[in-house]
Amino acid sequence: MSTTEARLEVSTDAIPNEPAPLRQYWARFGSFILTTELDTIADEELHGRLIDALAADNRVSNIERGSMDPEWTRKYVVYPRASEQLMDDLLSGADHRHTVRFSGALMFTINVPVKNQPSIHGTIPASDSYDVAWDGCTAVVIWQRGEERYPAIAGGQILVEVLRTAAATAGAGLYVQACSPGCQHLFAHAEIKLDEFLSEKRDLSFGSAGPRPLLLTARGSYSDLELVEAVHDALAVPSGDFARLKNVARRLLDIESAARRMSADLISHDYITLTRSRGNILQRIGYSLGELWFTLIGRGRKHHASVLIASLWLAMASMDILQRNFNEIYREFQSSVSRHGSPRLYEIDLQPDTADVENLEPQFARAAVEHKSARLDNHGVVLATVIGAVGGAILTGVGSGLLK
Repeated sequence: MSTTEARLEVSTDAIPNEPAPLRQYWARFGSFILTTELDTIADEELHGRLIDALAADNRVSNIERGSMDPEWTRKYVVYPRASEQLMDDLLSGADHRHTVRFSGALMFTINVPVKNQPSIHGTIPASDSYDVAWDGCTAVVIWQRGEERYPAIAGGQILVEVLRTAAATAGAGLYVQACSPGCQHLFAHAEIKLDEFLSEKRDLSFGSAGPRPLLLTARGSYSDLELVEAVHDALAVPSGDFARLKNVARRLLDIESAARRMSADLISHDYITLTRSRGNILQRIGYSLGELWFTLIGRGRKHHASVLIASLWLAMASMDILQRNFNEIYREFQSSVSRHGSPRLYEIDLQPDTADVENLEPQFARAAVEHKSARLDNHGVVLATVIGAVGGAILTGVGSGLLK
């Protein structure tokens, strides 16, 4: 932890005769989450492996280990995006990954020529050098700022390649959580102008000069890595909660989307039955024989409906558990962001997800399940009644014949 005060106050009063900044930077942060198999690598060993992997990367220099206190290292689970797993894993959460968030950040410098860095939407980065602080969950990257009004969208994106290589070399994985699965901008969308001023005491404060970009003022005397560590330390707690909150929200929305598809599939069974009933006698016999064959091999429509019903019950149970987790993490996030950072840092990336989660209404799935279950039960009763009547008639006939 740096000696900078890790609390970001919103400053509303301009300081008269403010001297020119000593240095000016752009800053970004994002959720770059270190994942591991449970208890396969001790935290201290993983930390050392990452240091060694970064040291072996010719794109990386000026590595500082930061603090590593196992008692303050945090672990939780993270869920991958819906496109990365099977439906069973989505509903049960069996695809979850274990994460490690170190007590302090690793600091290092990335040096890569602009021409060798990834571009986004045809734009190229504006710097070939970045200072980075990363704790296994949140990464902060800063680079020198010129006269441009906004930072290059591709600025700092090379960090993903560096972290992914280091994680793989260390025997771990990296889950990059952008604002949405298809977004190429892998950092949070809040853009930060960082101005450094000389001062006897170190502190950080957000200004109020418009919504974009946010203005962050650093006062004190810093080396390059000390400055990026100070920014990271100030953002680490709320940004860690932000990463967890957004991840649970995305999993909730993925399950809700899957539940809507399964509900539509379940309801469509009745429509298919009615459509087939309009055919002629030969068509209906063909449908019945086909359904009989699929039933014998375990792929009949009734079996499929039963699987959908069970899946929807599991989806609703999972959504209920995740909703409770979301509410708990949201309370933690609100508390930490009020103590440590500006809520405006997270609004762009978090508001759409939280709004969608608040509007979740799984009653459509319950209604579909109850409707189809009732029809299956009625179908079973009717079928049993018919079979009983036919059987009774046969037995009556047989009995009558025996009595003659």
